[in-house]
Amino acid sequence: MATVLVVDDSADNRYYLQALLQGHGLNVAEAADGAAALALARQQPPDLVISDILMPRMDGYQLCRAFRADAALRAIPFIFYTATFTSDRDAALGLQLGADRFLLKPQEPEVLLAEIRTLLAQAAAPAPVPDEGQLAEEYGAVLFRKLEKKMAELERANAALRQNEERFRAFLQQCPVALAVSAASGVVELVNSAFVDLLGYGLADLQRIDDWWPRAYPDPAYRARVQQRWQQALSEARLGGGLVQPAGEFRVCDSAGQTHDLRISATFVGDRLLTLFQDLTAIRAAERERALLHSQMMQQDKMACVGQLAAGIAHEVNNPAGFIHSNLESLDRYLAHLRRYFDQEQVLLAGTDITGLPAALAALRHDCHIDAISRQLPGLVRDSLDGIERIVGIVRDLRLFSHRDSRQLEALDLLACLEGVINIVWGEIKKSAQLERQLQPLPAVRGNSQQLSQVLMNLLVNAAQAIDKPGGRIVLRSWREADRACLAVEDNGCGMEETLRARIFEPFFTTKPAGQGTGLGLPISLQIVEAHQGQLRVDSQPGRGSCFTLCLPLAQADHKENP
Repeated sequence: MATVLVVDDSADNRYYLQALLQGHGLNVAEAADGAAALALARQQPPDLVISDILMPRMDGYQLCRAFRADAALRAIPFIFYTATFTSDRDAALGLQLGADRFLLKPQEPEVLLAEIRTLLAQAAAPAPVPDEGQLAEEYGAVLFRKLEKKMAELERANAALRQNEERFRAFLQQCPVALAVSAASGVVELVNSAFVDLLGYGLADLQRIDDWWPRAYPDPAYRARVQQRWQQALSEARLGGGLVQPAGEFRVCDSAGQTHDLRISATFVGDRLLTLFQDLTAIRAAERERALLHSQMMQQDKMACVGQLAAGIAHEVNNPAGFIHSNLESLDRYLAHLRRYFDQEQVLLAGTDITGLPAALAALRHDCHIDAISRQLPGLVRDSLDGIERIVGIVRDLRLFSHRDSRQLEALDLLACLEGVINIVWGEIKKSAQLERQLQPLPAVRGNSQQLSQVLMNLLVNAAQAIDKPGGRIVLRSWREADRACLAVEDNGCGMEETLRARIFEPFFTTKPAGQGTGLGLPISLQIVEAHQGQLRVDSQPGRGSCFTLCLPLAQADHKENP
């Protein structure tokens, strides 16, 4: 079985040829350069050589010359197989050096195998020794052209690299994020405009990383803690190959002595460290502004809700106020009768005819309706007190609801919140529906009573306004579900199509007539519930009504009592 020596500095190329030739019944020997191939051939001459040209130590041209100059190797067929030396002069030189074939990569396997079989089958005669002077001149010319070509390619690559580096530096300078680039030696190579604007330090101030620490962290104790955190993050990034992300934030002092709360991270770019500085001051200001806007929107929704309910609330206050007024008028009349009775009684008691006194007092008692007043007076007082309590309750619940919330969370009774809200919206509910309570006692939830009252009010008002037919019914249900308290508000109103149900939590989306809805009620309710780590689910079918289910986590105290 013939042996083919494959010479190529590419392991992939050698593997491909080995697989091809062995698959067709040939033995294969390998070498990664001309020097190794020559040594191998002198130990065990092959039957044929396939060689690349551009290789380290000894190239293919030199290898071919060495074969043809060696009497023991001179007759071995030699094929150049190259993708680098491709000109006609390259091929001519190879053939002048004594090669049998000059083939360009890649070749179809069948073509390459045919050339190999042809050469193996021929009784190769010893190749003539070429003219060394002529070959040396041609070899030098070929190598010079290749070197010239490589130098031109290298110059173009260097120019492109310089251009890319300039573009990258320009990009870094114009980047809106504050950043700095430092070398492994500790030299600070770049700080961009955003960095200078943020902290006031330029390259003249920070020539080395060592210049950064005392300027940014003037307090030695705090500086030591920061350096320890930073070194730990650097070590973790080097081991894991990821970003340098120290935990927490950093209080950094700028050139004017002002401190900034920054989040600092970095990444390795080659042997450089690219460090990013994120100013949290603006972020926190934006967060405060968002929180203020959200609070204002919540308050606006509250006031809009109260405005819509104003007529019903006034009616609920006027009803007890009306019968209290009527009772007071009755009490005023009864007081006049009592006053007349007591006055006449004094006159009768002052008289001398004692024998007729009882009859006179009885007649006076009847004439002043004392017995009727005695029967009616407790009821009048009791009804008046009930009416006052009703008014006081409405005003109290309305005041608590309308007041800006404190954002404090506490353990609270969700059903008590519900009753307070019902007290406020009762006038709206009773116009369109009967209210049915199917409420089971609930453990305390942790939340903000004003915010949750706002959610409940939106759900109850929406349920009442969704009922547009006689026989309206709103059902309230409550139950415990694992570690959550659940409350459902179900109505038998108009219901919603799927397309409408998918949009009800979008801000400013409303199906109510102009002036009757802001489109903020349900979106704000959802935000409140999610801020309480709860859920607000809706199930609705056109013509059959809707059911909104509120689920809230139990208070921590309840978790401890009920592990």
